[in-house]
Amino acid sequence: MYYQQASELDLNKRKELVWQMQQIVFDDVVYIIPFYAQSVQAYRKDRFTGFVLDQPKVELSDITSLMFVELVK
Repeated sequence: MYYQQASELDLNKRKELVWQMQQIVFDDVVYIIPFYAQSVQAYRKDRFTGFVLDQPKVELSDITSLMFVELVK
């Protein structure tokens, strides 16, 4: 539909195609899962150890990167 509307010369037909694409996105928005890569932004390696920095996160509330943090002995 994207390529079809890009080459459509009739303005009303093009608008209709764009509206149809917008409706598809609106209807499927519950299936579009945004991805937020979390990273520790500030930490003290001289005081703490065990930060997990190389795992992708699927949701913002995932705190598994902090599960292994310990005080430096």
